Amino acid sequence: MPVPSRLELESQLFAILKTLKTVHKDVTAGKISYSSYCNLVRQKINDLMIVELTFQSKRLEFSTILNEMKVSEEFFSIIPQINEFISLIEKKHNQYSEKSLTNTEKKLAEITGTENKIAIFGQYTLNPIKLANLASDIAVSFITIFDFFKMELNDSNLLHDSFQRLENALKEFPGLDELYLDTKFEIRKMNLEFTKDNAQAFYLSFEKLYHRYLAVLKNPNHL
Repeated sequence: MPVPSRLELESQLFAILKTLKTVHKDVTAGKISYSSYCNLVRQKINDLMIVELTFQSKRLEFSTILNEMKVSEEFFSIIPQINEFISLIEKKHNQYSEKSLTNTEKKLAEITGTENKIAIFGQYTLNPIKLANLASDIAVSFITIFDFFKMELNDSNLLHDSFQRLENALKEFPGLDELYLDTKFEIRKMNLEFTKDNAQAFYLSFEKLYHRYLAVLKNPNHL
């Protein structure tokens, strides 16, 4: 599948921002349910991260693109608004749940624990700012690693910093447990066995890991 052109990416970005702005206006006006709002936001934030990652793969600064499209102010206003609104709703929901639980229900919740983990996961994945930051760290780390393999980077300290940042971001990003473990293994293996002779093999391994990451992001049900 061909990589979208810059013009196509800019069109996608404009459409995403327009949708986010519309659904936020609709939910605050009571035109759509909170559940529908969350589903739409998840999908569009997912799409937004894919667009940003693709810009980065083309060595294009996302902030520069926003400025050139004259949507920087819109972007940096709508994302915090969404984040603040979701946090407010979740806070109200948690306060209501605490008041409505009987002692028996509280005890059952403590015993099962699973529902608490699901609730925490749900709150976390709804935080678009945190997800965007993690996605950016992952993309930048992979690009730095690829630059090393292409002999465009000779700084081993920067490479090891990228390894660490990549591990940390994958570990924190919800739903990437398997990819995190596989990447951690590949990093450890490279640290022990890397030579010029097997550089291409390691490059292909990291490229596969990166494509696995993109494939997960492209699935809206992931978040």
